[in-house]
Amino acid sequence: MKLTNTWKHALVGAVFGLLWFLICQIPGMHQLAVFGMFAFFFGTMAWEQAQKMRARHWNWLDSLADVVCGNAGFHAAYWLLVLILKERLWNML
Repeated sequence: MKLTNTWKHALVGAVFGLLWFLICQIPGMHQLAVFGMFAFFFGTMAWEQAQKMRARHWNWLDSLADVVCGNAGFHAAYWLLVLILKERLWNML
């Protein structure tokens, strides 16, 4: 099996995780954090479903790896920034 664009999914997931972190820093938007995580998951599922519809030969293992890596990139970027910010604010007190 050859994974063709899995690293791109992880990179795009990390970029969206960073953007979602910044959006959640707007006052009053923090309660939408979980919504963004579910929305990104279902967005990656819809993206892979659209790829399945366009493909002549669909590789389900590649699609599974793309979804997992994309969401791992999103969560890694988001939670890493949350932990860094939390540690930074804790040390300021």
